[in-house]
Amino acid sequence: MALLIDKYSDLKYQIIGDGPEKNRLKELSINLGINDRVEFLGRLAHKEVIKYMAKADIFSLPSWNEGFGVVYIEAMSQGRPVIGCKGEGIEDFVEDGKTGILVKPKNVDSLVKAIDYLLGNTDEAQAIGERAQRFILKNYTWEKNAEKTIKVYKEVLKNVC
Repeated sequence: MALLIDKYSDLKYQIIGDGPEKNRLKELSINLGINDRVEFLGRLAHKEVIKYMAKADIFSLPSWNEGFGVVYIEAMSQGRPVIGCKGEGIEDFVEDGKTGILVKPKNVDSLVKAIDYLLGNTDEAQAIGERAQRFILKNYTWEKNAEKTIKVYKEVLKNVC
């Protein structure tokens, strides 16, 4: 944020959730002089989180300790371009430059570059979000998950019997 705020004067950052880093992040936003642009929304009901995702220009969760990351799928299902870290489980469904942007873990410069790219190329950001949404709706709906689960059970039963 601090590195992009001069370039994007209307930039705002919303953080949803509560956790042990919240106070440290609030202090950091004050120290960086961006606290008027960062909104800490706290813990929200799932439906509210989805509403915020649907309104966002970008969904960014550069976590380097994500197993599968359902939250990325939820954001992608809303047509949002997502930013996540390379080398995590999300690479199974986030294809860098196609259905999202993957950044280097623990690398602020890589994250800034990705955010700057998406904010500066709104048509491409929208296209990434649309491709992501199509991919998720084709592969990760509850119906698709149920079909895959049933297929696994049938395979197991076939091998047992």
